[in-house]
Amino acid sequence: ARILDNVEKRTDLSPLDKIGAAAHDLVMWVTERRLHFIAIDRSENELPAPILAKHREAKRRVLSGMMRIIEEAVVAGE
Repeated sequence: ARILDNVEKRTDLSPLDKIGAAAHDLVMWVTERRLHFIAIDRSENELPAPILAKHREAKRRVLSGMMRIIEEAVVAGE
């Protein structure tokens, strides 16, 4: 979610470039933490309730951030 927050704040990128930057940064984050990501993905429903709630909120923030970036590009006609 922080990745998307940072990309959204960038003023040096067009809306379309923000989509590319967000996708790149998210893929790099997952790639660099591959085992961590796989473990969380496979055991998501077994996480303790407080951690699961935090995890789900982060997922919602990622989805919302991507939707905002895409909407910005659509509005800009990109």
